[in-house]
Amino acid sequence: DKKTKSWKEIAKPSWEKKVIHNVKDFDDFLLDTLHETDSEFRLMLYRDKKYKSKLKHIIIDEFQDNNYLQFELAKILATGKAENHITVVGDINQTIYTFQGANPEIFNEFKDHYKPKEIHLKYNYRSTPQIVELANKLLKKDSYLDETHYESITKNDSGKKIQINEFCNTEDEYDFFQEVIFDKIGKEFQRRGKKEEITFGNFVILARTNAIRLQIRKALIKRGIPVRSKTFHRLEGKPI
Repeated sequence: DKKTKSWKEIAKPSWEKKVIHNVKDFDDFLLDTLHETDSEFRLMLYRDKKYKSKLKHIIIDEFQDNNYLQFELAKILATGKAENHITVVGDINQTIYTFQGANPEIFNEFKDHYKPKEIHLKYNYRSTPQIVELANKLLKKDSYLDETHYESITKNDSGKKIQINEFCNTEDEYDFFQEVIFDKIGKEFQRRGKKEEITFGNFVILARTNAIRLQIRKALIKRGIPVRSKTFHRLEGKPI
């Protein structure tokens, strides 16, 4: 149909460019593995007895980030001795990679296919009660779960109220970072029952993209704040 044709027209330049530059994207790795179209990446040797005898248990973490292709690969791997010995760990409410094909319905498909035993991990060991309470309230309003909503609980000590700030521009935002950091430096805080002095290493700023991370890093250094930043590397972006 017209819609399918338009998508093919959009995808064609991308395919041609990948062939010219000898590169693959994330979907290519999955498709090549599943359909055995590329001998260099043919991981379907797991079907052979040699690999079947080695794989006894399959464990998939962050299951909510998986798409249907990945689930099909998991089912193929879970054969032989590993058949019916597959465990997935995930939180349906953390499904944030829908733009990469992740779908919360994959949980229901897993249940239908394997009829597994479910274990709900309700304790949150990282966050303060204030954060856990707010998260539970938000997830009640926008939850993927049609049935019972599983709330998290914590036994951690009470923390400060959650603060939300809006800024007119990035410079105001960076000035706020500077103000907060310099205000806290040198003060004492409790950590695992011991008093410690706050240093620059006790602050963490999370950025959504690599570009934003670099902007924040530059702004903090300019303001006399030492920075140690981490980046990520995308395997599918590297030449083969």
